[in-house]
Amino acid sequence: LQHAFAAMGMLRTMEAAQVCSSWRAAARATWSWWRNALSAAETEKNAGNDCFRSGDIVSAHSRYSHALELLAQSYVWAAGASSAAAAQLELALLTNRAACSLKLRHAAAAAE
Repeated sequence: LQHAFAAMGMLRTMEAAQVCSSWRAAARATWSWWRNALSAAETEKNAGNDCFRSGDIVSAHSRYSHALELLAQSYVWAAGASSAAAAQLELALLTNRAACSLKLRHAAAAAE
């Protein structure tokens, strides 16, 4: 690591420590963002479920699609048990969206 810092022109320990601190902060921020995106996708799914129950199938389909987009953006950061939660959420969203497509008589879209 010392050689990497030297190659970047950071010969002093304080500069190296600041970079490491910045990397840790970036890693924490990335993890926090991912957790928030996963939570937002779950919230969209629940809103879609409410729309579906009330008979607003078009809005439900839209909510599930938006949740899938949020999940796709955050999927890169999934790891360990959290990736299992993301995969389970994705399966639920795809199934729910397919149910909406069938209700709307869009069989081809449901097969996707």
